[in-house]
Amino acid sequence: DYASEDARNKKLGDLGERLVVKYETEYLKSIGHDLEKLPIVQQSLISDNSGYDIKSYDKDGNAKYIEVKTTRGSNKTAFFISSGELKFADNNKENYFIYRVYDYNEIEDTGKYYLIRGIDLHDELFFECKEYRVKLLHQ
Repeated sequence: DYASEDARNKKLGDLGERLVVKYETEYLKSIGHDLEKLPIVQQSLISDNSGYDIKSYDKDGNAKYIEVKTTRGSNKTAFFISSGELKFADNNKENYFIYRVYDYNEIEDTGKYYLIRGIDLHDELFFECKEYRVKLLHQ
């Protein structure tokens, strides 16, 4: 049933985001970044309509907008991206990243990942339209 599947996907997504926050925290600490001055923000906890899940920073302190896509499957597993996420990515190419978390293991809270930079999005990914929103033309 759709509601159960949606709840499972949401839980998996939340777990993947938590893992990426952990990765980003470790990275920023390793380069001497002050997390009190520029904290990582899990934007998805504030709003699902921002176009990204996590705001982090690069080594120079510039904002990094991260969208997390998590699967228990392999690195080849297809994923969905909303039109809002894609629009945000296209408008923030230099600072946008997709963390593709795969082989996620919920028991061990581990997974592998690769990054896709916003500037490479259309060169690295094939976008296939899977559904349409339909509106009545005349009433």
